[in-house]
Amino acid sequence: MKSRKTNFFLYKNYVALSLILLLGLFLRLLFFKEITFGYDMARDALESISIWTTNHFKLIGPGTDIPGVEHGILWWYLLSPLYFFSQGNVYLVKLFLVFASLLNIILIYYFSFNLFKNKTAALFGAFLFAVSFETISYARWIIHLNPAVFTIGLTFFGMWLLLSKKSKGLPISLIALALSLHFEFFTLYLVPFVLLSLAFSHFKKHTKFSKKDFLLSLFSLLLILPFALKELKS
Repeated sequence: MKSRKTNFFLYKNYVALSLILLLGLFLRLLFFKEITFGYDMARDALESISIWTTNHFKLIGPGTDIPGVEHGILWWYLLSPLYFFSQGNVYLVKLFLVFASLLNIILIYYFSFNLFKNKTAALFGAFLFAVSFETISYARWIIHLNPAVFTIGLTFFGMWLLLSKKSKGLPISLIALALSLHFEFFTLYLVPFVLLSLAFSHFKKHTKFSKKDFLLSLFSLLLILPFALKELKS
């Protein structure tokens, strides 16, 4: 009997989350044809298409406000097949980003649930994120900051798992941080916080990390390899 009740409440919870996702999708698709396509967007479109047309491997991505400092290349490689196979259709790229942005709502739900251990609070957090004007605007913005919303949130989630003595927080925080550096280089400020979380988890919480955790964490080094190669080349 208890199992049936548990399954029923889980079913209601996932139905509620699905409705929130549909609401978030609806709000993000409103006025879909209206689009801002400035210099940065045009540059990214041309650079991403050139990966296919020139067979030129890129080590650096879009430039930052600081001369000589660039974001990572992952943004251009993410856009590359979308622009190439759609023959430069910007609306397809926008649609892809809108659907991908729904992952943020799911992340907020699970992050909130881990924080408060309360499904109602988790659903409320997901709802607020789904209807937020700023997050809706970001979801439709064809700029390298768009996917950084998810990877930065995932970095914080990984840190929370570390502080909660959960070893999977190690690969999650490191890989998400490396991805964040690709989409927004100034997320470099998160590095000391991740290291402090790792140190606290290991020395204070005595968290034991498995070989699998370490091997998965090494993937973050591959993600930041282009930054190192760029410095060696220059």
